[in-house]
Amino acid sequence: MRKLITFVVLAVLSFGTVGCHKNAATVAIPGQINTFDGYAYRSLMDAQAAIDSLKGNVNSGKLTLNASQRVVFNQIVADYNTANALWQTYHAGATGDQAALTSALTTLVNDISSIATKLGGK
Repeated sequence: MRKLITFVVLAVLSFGTVGCHKNAATVAIPGQINTFDGYAYRSLMDAQAAIDSLKGNVNSGKLTLNASQRVVFNQIVADYNTANALWQTYHAGATGDQAALTSALTTLVNDISSIATKLGGK
């Protein structure tokens, strides 16, 4: 359990600059249309890794989520799906709405950080 909480905290720290992409280090992602696109993609991949890790721990029996924790986890998955859909649209050039994508990524990060508390972290 302590390892899981540590992982979640580290995952959240890796997302720490989502709201301030202007100050974030440049992320070179093949096929990115601009720096923000690459940054959003990397943020989504980090979130996907955290989600997959938590799913793996639940599926292997290393972790059992109670009802409250499951609600938070399901919200994280929904947040991820929303942010990913917005990124897909942005990346395809169908919209230039960075504000909506930034907001969705911020919501995703905030919900990931809240699960640490729900899993017994402080």
